[in-house]
Amino acid sequence: MLERGILLSDEELQSLFDMLKFKDNQSENLSKLEIYANAHLFQLLPENQTPLLKKIALGCGAGITEQDLLHFSNFAEKVL
Repeated sequence: MLERGILLSDEELQSLFDMLKFKDNQSENLSKLEIYANAHLFQLLPENQTPLLKKIALGCGAGITEQDLLHFSNFAEKVL
């Protein structure tokens, strides 16, 4: 992320790490399954659509725009 200019505070890094962990994972380790299951930038549930993920999505170099995020949010509202 640094090469894309995405700078995260220590709190944001910890929040990102905690967001990826399964609720029953009390260890300091993150499994490959947790990363696969939880590392999506586009989250369907509104409570999982955090400013941190938005920051990463917009800055990751994949061409994602504010408009894309709005379209996805509208889609998520319709399917839930």
